[in-house]
Amino acid sequence: MLKCQHKHVEAAGIYQQTLQLREELLGLEHPDTVTTMDNLAEVHKCQDRHIEAEAMHKQALQLRDKVLGPAHPDTLTSMNNLAEVLNCQCRYVEAEGMLQQTIQLREKVLGLEHADTLTSMDNLAEAFKCQGRYEEAEAIHQQTPQLREKVLGLVHPDTLTSLNSFADVLKWKGKDAQARFSALE
Repeated sequence: MLKCQHKHVEAAGIYQQTLQLREELLGLEHPDTVTTMDNLAEVHKCQDRHIEAEAMHKQALQLRDKVLGPAHPDTLTSMNNLAEVLNCQCRYVEAEGMLQQTIQLREKVLGLEHADTLTSMDNLAEAFKCQGRYEEAEAIHQQTPQLREKVLGLVHPDTLTSLNSFADVLKWKGKDAQARFSALE
């Protein structure tokens, strides 16, 4: 809750304390401990502490891969989270490879229309956009709003975020008029 309220310092302190207690009581490899580690890493990312976030996400990914396996939804969440931090550090090629792998596995395990699969697709499109690869970004961003609307409804925040991202790519490509109308369809 504190993270959602942008109270990152307080959230980080609570996650850090929870992580220490869970490590002591449950062990480092327990799924609840790793979830807290991933949550703390996300707070670090929100605070622009990308090096710390990357290290924690890498550790969470390694632990989840070891304990749960490479195709477990929680492992794929850690993989997506690590890719997002790489994107934040402008390490788009690394993020792209990781996101493509995440999408492939999420599609196989969860399906194309699952919210987590669509999140990874949007993240990949953002990596493409940041590299100036607007055609590839547009191709993905054309799909995700339609799929999100089908699954979540038109007025869901994730659907609206996908629509906004699609319009943003069109704007970057110089298609301002189309961007205005595409976001409203």
